[in-house]
Parts: sequence; structure tokens; C-alpha cells
Amino acid sequence: MISTPQPVTGAGSLLGEGPIWDEDAYRLLWVDIWGGLLHATSPEGETTSTDLGAPLSSVVLSTRGTRVVTAGLCVLELTGEGARHLADIPEDPCMRANDAAVDPAGRLWIGTMTMPHRPTRPGGLWRLDPGSHVPVRILDDVRLANGLAWSPSGDTLYFVDSLRQEVNAYAFDPAEGSIGALPTRFPMSCAFGGPDLRELFITTGSRPVAPDERPGEISRGAGALFRFGTGVRGLPASRMEL
Repeated sequence: MISTPQPVTGAGSLLGEGPIWDEDAYRLLWVDIWGGLLHATSPEGETTSTDLGAPLSSVVLSTRGTRVVTAGLCVLELTGEGARHLADIPEDPCMRANDAAVDPAGRLWIGTMTMPHRPTRPGGLWRLDPGSHVPVRILDDVRLANGLAWSPSGDTLYFVDSLRQEVNAYAFDPAEGSIGALPTRFPMSCAFGGPDLRELFITTGSRPVAPDERPGEISRGAGALFRFGTGVRGLPASRMEL
């Protein structure tokens, strides 16, 4: 057992990020974002590096035994024949991908952020489904996407917004790859009710969305009242004394 941190490689990486253990190769994969290098390091420190160009922000493993990286706003699969383009993230050119991770169903989740010395824009959280070449935007108004992970049961997504210093936990539907308890983006308020106060009723809104997005949001239930069983008992509402 190593009781104190010991250096495995030499110093000098510009911005080391995205470590992931490749059990088949018995190597730790990690990237140097601004060095543009993909490293594969053994526990003893033997390292091989591939120059893919900056900014190289993350690496994940695929079911084909290949490595998939995010570089700028591109998603690339690294094969024996070279890099194969999988998808582009449809963000503003002043943005780049940051952290990425794969959910238990094999979907790739990618956070985005503004590049240094560029006009500040809100980033987002994107999902790339297996076989798709078009990422889907799941969250808006993210400042610095980081730290994606799922609970062992697979029903909670953890997501860090570093600049807001927030760690968020979202209810996660493993089958659909959706987050929250709701299919619409704007839950407003909630209250316990129903048998033994074990159901949660949630009001939602359709007004906050842009006019051109409103029909799509309404089709997913924006503005409806939702309910679902919680498995816990709420408290009865207090009454005004008259």
C-alpha cells in the first residue's frame, strides 16, 4: 500500500486531466489538454504519448477496444488506421469540450466551456447516443462542466460546475438517458399529497422557453402538473389560524 502520494511520471504537463483506467492494456489513460497529448502510463510510470493537438480534453474507452477522445468540439475514435471522426458538438466556436464520461448504457456525455481569452458564453451538457453523429443538449447555462459520474445503482447522475462550485445530483433514467424526474426543463414548485402523503406533485411552466422552442416543450408536457411516487412520506401543510 502507498501511504503518501508518489510521482509516477516526470513533471511538466501543462494541464493533466481525464484519467481513466484501461484494464485491458493495464495502463492509465490521461490527457494533457494544452499539450495536446494522450498519455498511456503503466503503474511503474512507463508512458507512451500520442500528439493529437490542443485542446485535447478527455478520453474514454469503447466497446470495440478503441479509445475515443474529445478534441476542441470534435469527438474522435482512435483506431489502428488513425483518427475517425464520430461527431461535432454544435456549440459556438469560442467553446470547447471539457470533461466527458460514458453512462452505464454506453452513451457519451460531454460538458462544454468557453475557451480562454474568448467572449464568455454559457456551456452545456451534451449526450451522444450509440450510433448517432448528432449530440443532444441536455443542460444549458453551464459555466465549467466537470466531474461526470453515476451512482452504483445507475439512477443518479453527478455533475460538477466548477466555476459555480456546485456538485449536482440528478435523478437519472438509465433506459432513456434522461435526467430529472420530469420530461420538461422547467419544474416550478412541488408538494406532497395523495395516499399517506407519499406522492410528489410538481407544477411546471412553458413560459420561460424561447418562442420557437415552446411547441416542442409543450409536446413534452411543459406547463402540466406531474406526480410520482417517492417512497417517503411528506409532511401535511400547516393551516392558517382564522
